[in-house]
Amino acid sequence: MNKLWPIAVFSMFDLAIASILTYLDQRPDKFFMFFMALAVLWVLPALVGIWSLIKFWICYPLFIKRKLVRIYKAQLHQFNFPSTRSHFDHIDYLSSVIENGDGEKDARNKAAFILGEMACYKSERPFTMGLAVQHAFEQAMEEYRARVGVT
Repeated sequence: MNKLWPIAVFSMFDLAIASILTYLDQRPDKFFMFFMALAVLWVLPALVGIWSLIKFWICYPLFIKRKLVRIYKAQLHQFNFPSTRSHFDHIDYLSSVIENGDGEKDARNKAAFILGEMACYKSERPFTMGLAVQHAFEQAMEEYRARVGVT
């Protein structure tokens, strides 16, 4: 029940706004105005969200993906990460870098930072940036080759 109270409060606000609009409307059919106001208050935000999702996934391969992959590859090179050849998943790779005691401390710290950043994106924007940073990092892993002498 504790998780349902925000939905109940916001629904009461929507019902109050729809009631006020219905009261101010001059038409004899008050139910029509009430249900139209609720439809606008409940359906329009969902349609705007879906349209924003479509726009993001159209813009991602055109503008964002290349830049994210370039940033992640630069970080992999800058902090001398070990080779990605034996790993196919970003979580598996970053976890092995963090747990590996032989690697450089800067690489372990950066791997923890990247993993935390990805977890934040996954929880805050799971269908847009959450998936985008995972995909971009895995692409950067494919393109990354550690320098000679680094295992």
